[in-house]
Amino acid sequence: MTQNLQQMLDIVHSGALYYSISSTAKLVGVSSRQLYYWEQLGIVKPIYEQFGSYEYRRFSQSDINVLLRIKQLLNEGYTLCAAALKVKGSKEDSI
Repeated sequence: MTQNLQQMLDIVHSGALYYSISSTAKLVGVSSRQLYYWEQLGIVKPIYEQFGSYEYRRFSQSDINVLLRIKQLLNEGYTLCAAALKVKGSKEDSI
């Protein structure tokens, strides 16, 4: 088992309700900067936690599921816009 895969399994098995941006980036396989960009586009909306003068993004398991689906669609050749629309459409269908 590769070290990255083991790190991801450790994160998942920790039972965390919310994940930091670095943990989320590792789970999804993208950079923190890419997550920030996707957030700016409205693909996900992490919660923000204030600790002193610092504000931290926290991603839910639902956010991670959306991000993993986006990543999968990108790997299949979808554009980011098309992937986001497809994920948004499937979320609305399940409501």
